[in-house]
Amino acid sequence: MKIIILYILLLSSCCLFSQIGINTESPIATLDIKSESTTMPVILSRNSANTELSRLLDNGYWGLARTNPAVKVDLRGSLGNGELGLGTTAMTAAAAGAGAIRYNNGVEYSDGNTWLRLAVLPTKAYVIAKNEVALDMTTTGVSSVNIWTNWTEVEDLTNSFNPVTGVFIAPRTGVYAVSCTAMFENVVLISGLSLIHLELIIRINGLTNDPIASKSTFSAPASSGIPFNATLVNKAFLYLVAGDNLSVLIYSNNRQSQIKTTTDGSYNTLTISEM
Repeated sequence: MKIIILYILLLSSCCLFSQIGINTESPIATLDIKSESTTMPVILSRNSANTELSRLLDNGYWGLARTNPAVKVDLRGSLGNGELGLGTTAMTAAAAGAGAIRYNNGVEYSDGNTWLRLAVLPTKAYVIAKNEVALDMTTTGVSSVNIWTNWTEVEDLTNSFNPVTGVFIAPRTGVYAVSCTAMFENVVLISGLSLIHLELIIRINGLTNDPIASKSTFSAPASSGIPFNATLVNKAFLYLVAGDNLSVLIYSNNRQSQIKTTTDGSYNTLTISEM
């Protein structure tokens, strides 16, 4: 019995302090693996379905489900899950060292002295719209201005444009590039009118009370009743404050003439881009 106990103690001592070396006769760690090839992985692991999970290459690059890691730790594998989970830490930025990252209600990185939050750029406003509804200004009356409504949205990344009312609301303070094109089709002047005058107006915060931000004009002498087309283009860079509303208006000096926009949306366009 004493001999058996002695053997158990010797074996236990051996297991506690033993080291395993692969391709080396003098391991310096509990498990010491020495690479023997620059083309063969140092370590390769597979799951029960024989799907590769990870491999460590001779150059120190480690791929998770990726057979050809291109960086030190490459998570862009074939399994479709490349997420990286970050935890928080109470370490100071100096102790963590420059380049360390952590999660602290947002991702932060250390510059060696301070934890700095990674800035996340918001999605910038970008609107493309076309108008396929004729704006008919052929009614008896004096000169007037009409807000251009009933647009069809093609793109609106921040949901800042109301196509029914034609009003764009700036999501942030900054500079916006605005471009609008309008085509008037088969314009016919009434007899006795000496001049036709049209305006394509970009206005901020109102219909009549606020100053015009930008406008383009078209003027032509009266003709003998022969229909003609007129295209107006208005482009401007505008400084808007968050919450400002922007709209496009059309002005005619006499609504007794036959004046209306085309229904071809390729000619009636509006683009708004946050710079």
